[in-house]
Amino acid sequence: QEHITLEGPTVARMRAALADFAAAGIPVMVTEPDVSVLPRPRGFLDPDVSRRLAGDPALDPYREGLPDDVQARLADRYAEVFALYREFAPGLRRVTFW
Repeated sequence: QEHITLEGPTVARMRAALADFAAAGIPVMVTEPDVSVLPRPRGFLDPDVSRRLAGDPALDPYREGLPDDVQARLADRYAEVFALYREFAPGLRRVTFW
C-alpha cells in the first residue's frame, strides 16, 4: 500500500527500496497509490488505534478547492512516482488503484 504525501518519502528513498527488492529478486505489487495534499497531524503514524482526531480546520486547508500551485505539485509528484515505476517495470507485477 503506497500512501504518500507531496513531501515524502523522497524518490531517492523509494528508488532505494525498489532496488533492494529487485536485487533480492522479490516481485513488487504497488497497491492503493495515492498522494495526500493534506497536512498530517503530529503522531499520525503512531500505533495507538484508540486515538481519535477532532475536526480541525487546519487539517483541511482546501475546503474551497485545491489551489493551482498545489494541483501542479500533485501532478508533478504523480509524474515522478510513475517515472520511478517505469524505471523498475521489470520487477513490478502490477500497480493497482482502488
